[in-house]
Amino acid sequence: MPPRARTTVLTLWLVLFAAIFLLCKVPQPPDWPKYPSAFAAWITFPITLTGLSDLRFYAMPFGASILLLVLASQPPSNRLPRASNLLRTYWLEISAALCVTLACLSATFNKSWDVSIGWILGLIASLAWTALLPRLIDVRALPAALIGASVIAVGGAVAAIGHRQILGERFFDLPIGPVTLTAAFGAVWFVMGLSWCATQLVLRNGSLARLALPILLSLGVAAGGLGLLALADRRGSWLGLVVGLVYAFMLLASAKLRRPVQRIALIGATLATCCAAAAYFLSKMSLSTIVPDSSLSYRFVYWRKMAEALPDLWLMGTGPDTFLFKMTSLMARQRAEMPRFFQGNIDMDAHNEWLQAAFEMGIPAGLVYLAIPAIILFLATRAFYGSKDTPRRAMLLSIGAGILTMMVIECSSAHRGSRPSACA
Repeated sequence: MPPRARTTVLTLWLVLFAAIFLLCKVPQPPDWPKYPSAFAAWITFPITLTGLSDLRFYAMPFGASILLLVLASQPPSNRLPRASNLLRTYWLEISAALCVTLACLSATFNKSWDVSIGWILGLIASLAWTALLPRLIDVRALPAALIGASVIAVGGAVAAIGHRQILGERFFDLPIGPVTLTAAFGAVWFVMGLSWCATQLVLRNGSLARLALPILLSLGVAAGGLGLLALADRRGSWLGLVVGLVYAFMLLASAKLRRPVQRIALIGATLATCCAAAAYFLSKMSLSTIVPDSSLSYRFVYWRKMAEALPDLWLMGTGPDTFLFKMTSLMARQRAEMPRFFQGNIDMDAHNEWLQAAFEMGIPAGLVYLAIPAIILFLATRAFYGSKDTPRRAMLLSIGAGILTMMVIECSSAHRGSRPSACA
């Protein structure tokens, strides 16, 4: 493994581990124990922060800085892409620069730099990590990178489930994050792990004995993710899981298979997934007729209010990370008229990542922000069809299914401020 790839893999493991496990001391209510568990005490760094900040927030900027140093240490290349291939080769970097530029213009136009600067720096770190990681890692290093990441993912899932079972939902935010973020990670891990295993099993062209360990680890990631999602039980994450699985099964069914029965089984799995999803959501709807679902009602109120405001804010928005302040003002009258409905809650986020991006930064910036994962999904799908190598196709299908799952989940959530969200 080349030194560059080795450093990149180690950085990936370090960032993922730190984003999940690097706890720090924060002020707690008097009735809380000093530490939720002996495990949490062991991995807690001896620094006290306010609770609004967290050491895990800095894992991504730290990792991106290491990758930048690795890139700077490489000898310059004399081969430059042709002008006609510039956009194709560096589309991600160009899109990232455009997104950051539009975010800065929005902050300048709305004079919100004192509020927006933290989010913009986090955006830069996340986009830098996303652009640098695939350019620095070597194909030969991918198995080791995925195995190590799987071990960390399984460890995080086991720790989160252990805290939830032993100490109750009050401590569900340790060590992975709040319950909604935990559910999102569970869905993504399950879809990616199962998609990778399904591709290896369906499209294999040799013995599976050499893949025994990777398959076991991937199934462990999937099992841990499903356990997290089942305990968190968030509808947006279940919907993302269903869409991701349907995407994976349908792509596999459309591939060239050795036996027709495999295609029949994949189509059957797709239909079974859709039927199970329909039964789950119908049960939730019937329950909401008995117990009103205030969280879903909140979302509709926010989305409608943002849709009404967008015509006046379509170009520059309200400024990055200003939703809390702007929406609280916009909703003030409705809160006064409907105090029981809102129950004194403040509007921390819009529960829709893509709509909130357009509201805060303007529609052009919101479209660029959405286009980045959408283009990655498109390229992964196209590369899956164009490749004949089973390990490569398994990786591409897993990436595509995971990205699509997260995109769907973010239609009912907003994890932009969550410290490990970009590591997914």
